[in-house]
Amino acid sequence: MAALYVLIPVAVVLVALAIWVFFWAVDSGQFDDLDSPAHSILFDDDETKPEQQPAQKDAKDADRRSMIELLPLLVSAFVLGLLGGGHCLGMCGGLMGALTMAIPPAQRGSACACSSPTTWAAFSATPARES
Repeated sequence: MAALYVLIPVAVVLVALAIWVFFWAVDSGQFDDLDSPAHSILFDDDETKPEQQPAQKDAKDADRRSMIELLPLLVSAFVLGLLGGGHCLGMCGGLMGALTMAIPPAQRGSACACSSPTTWAAFSATPARES
């Protein structure tokens, strides 16, 4: 209850700040022209002239260099995926295990017949509490 005395004023200040930022953006002209930036991307001059096109060998070298430049990004994405899987097992698995243990043992066995035997062996190894 005491946390509400802090959280409510903080929430009101954040809402007031968001309203002030919105009105500042409107007054500074941020929303005056919404179509030009969307159309300007279509008319960029990215075309190369035929005499400037690289040879076949240069194109392969450029592809290899671009893959080497992407390698750190791909490795970091792979590592983040592994860490995300560890987070899922550690957090979500622990929460589901705790919630499952809150179900009475008589109902727990019929709750999900499709679970693996290893999971149920782990849960049955823990002693059930009697209320």
